[in-house]
Amino acid sequence: MIMKQIKSVVEATNRLFKIEKEEGDIPIRLEGTLRKLLVERGRFY
Repeated sequence: MIMKQIKSVVEATNRLFKIEKEEGDIPIRLEGTLRKLLVERGRFY
């Protein structure tokens, strides 16, 4: 079960890297309240 989840995360990450390469920029931007919440919880710097 855990290997299936890891595979899913790796595949999604690879898709994001592909989009980033095609667009020349990161495909997902965290802004506002979500970013602040993640910073406060130590999950995003």
